[in-house]
Amino acid sequence: MLEKFKAKIEKILNENRTNKEVDFDNQKLNVSQSQYLVTRAVVPDIPDILALKRVVCNSETIWTADAFEEAFQNREHKLYLVIRYEDQLVGFISCAFDRCAKTAHIMDLAVIPDYQKHGIARKLIEIVLLKAGSLKMVEVTATIAAYKDQIISIYTDLGFQIIPNDEEEYTYLKYEINQVK
Repeated sequence: MLEKFKAKIEKILNENRTNKEVDFDNQKLNVSQSQYLVTRAVVPDIPDILALKRVVCNSETIWTADAFEEAFQNREHKLYLVIRYEDQLVGFISCAFDRCAKTAHIMDLAVIPDYQKHGIARKLIEIVLLKAGSLKMVEVTATIAAYKDQIISIYTDLGFQIIPNDEEEYTYLKYEINQVK
């Protein structure tokens, strides 16, 4: 009797589970007359991602290879993407999705300096916005260091609103997704 009860509970839990993997199909993008490839980040990308973060942040990243490897396994709630040009990793974006709250948060965005101001960051954000819409999210947020005016302007040009706050160190941004019914 107990086994039947356990089996029934497990079946109900599995049927009601809303946490499915955040899927992503590789995409070829044309940006500034060049073709790029956007893919889900995988373990072999980690050394390139760490190098990118060191260059862009001008310091050692707080992330380790092990931390990235563990994070990449959370495919139900997070999406880590890389963008490559001729096999060179030139950018990275990560986003967390909360399906219960129907919100997404862009956790990280970086493009190597030689490829900045080509529209790559904008394209990566657009990909995340499209994914958030397809997952029925109602809002996408981002937290940016307040001194990064260039990246903040990319977000606001895409329709993100600056959320007033008392902190001087960070700028909080929010994008409301219009649900078409």
